[in-house]
Amino acid sequence: MTKNINVRGLREILRKFDEDGYHVQATHWSIGRGGYDLQWELYYDGIPVVDCVDDEISNLCLSEKDFKRIAKIIREEYSIR
Repeated sequence: MTKNINVRGLREILRKFDEDGYHVQATHWSIGRGGYDLQWELYYDGIPVVDCVDDEISNLCLSEKDFKRIAKIIREEYSIR
């Protein structure tokens, strides 16, 4: 993914997802619960960008710079690796 990632609204959907537990969507961001060992998957403009398995997040298609920015926010909101 090569476009600029806008992290605005990310914290809000993470907090709402923590309350809802199934699916939350905002302007660019959406997050939904996964199946089996996939706890959740984070999307940007409909493209899966980060997922979480066993409290460990994985970069699916982001630049390293974008992943670090997003991972920092996720880790601040959730107690994961």
